[in-house]
Amino acid sequence: MKYKLAVSAIRCRDISGADIKGVTDFLARHFRDCHPDFWRRALERISQHSGVAGYPRLGYLLESDGSIVGVLLLIFTAIEDNSETYIRCSVSSWCVDPEFRPYASMLVSQALKRREVTYVNATPAPHTWPILDAQGYYRYSCGRFLSMLALHRLPTGCSVKTFTPLIQPGNDLTPFEAELLLRHQQLGCISLVCTVDGHRSPFVFLPPRKRRIIPYVTLVFCRSIKDLVYCAGPLGRALLMRGFAIAVVDANGPIPGLRGWFMHGKPKYFRGPNPPRIGDLAYSELVMV
Repeated sequence: MKYKLAVSAIRCRDISGADIKGVTDFLARHFRDCHPDFWRRALERISQHSGVAGYPRLGYLLESDGSIVGVLLLIFTAIEDNSETYIRCSVSSWCVDPEFRPYASMLVSQALKRREVTYVNATPAPHTWPILDAQGYYRYSCGRFLSMLALHRLPTGCSVKTFTPLIQPGNDLTPFEAELLLRHQQLGCISLVCTVDGHRSPFVFLPPRKRRIIPYVTLVFCRSIKDLVYCAGPLGRALLMRGFAIAVVDANGPIPGLRGWFMHGKPKYFRGPNPPRIGDLAYSELVMV
């Protein structure tokens, strides 16, 4: 069946606060496994995110004669890494009504037009992988490594604490990292600070939003996988005390120094000038949506 649409009837624009109810209903209609309350909370979390001045707060929508016919959620964040700052955008929940899919490229073109931005798609559906390849994305992670961190040794002079606002930034913990730990904790993550010989390292883990047979957490943030390997034992015991035996880490194969097993699948993609580090899913749709 061929659709004949008037191009003049279609427009792409920023999602505004007044659109939240319409966007919630639209997403609930397209993602039937998620209750409207799920999307209402997700849009609230993204709205409360600090974002980046000059960039959309929620993303873009396609509109036809006043009705929403397409949505692409975007989460913009100013990322600090090695004393440099760049803009990262987490891409989420792209969907268009079937009769308007000839104009889906309008959403993508609008979203990807900023060449200074690094775009990340952390949870792409398998049927979208070829589309991402065609849009210029690259895989930076091809699988996951599952590890029982508590089985690793306890290095001397190492301790783990739950992050609190009383923990102040310093030479070994930047203000950006302290804010990241706090913000992700508020979003339901487990934010931990591992101290080794007086030097602090930040870690963020995300528990599953739904009850699972085997309790696990996903690594959302660490400075480097080497930090995770060194602090594996203390981190694992801190997580085990919270009821989580397994940590899931993005990987491209077995991780040297960690006991566990590698599972190929669930790749993650990026496009732009600053490839994300494995072990950094901060402010991504995995956490925010």
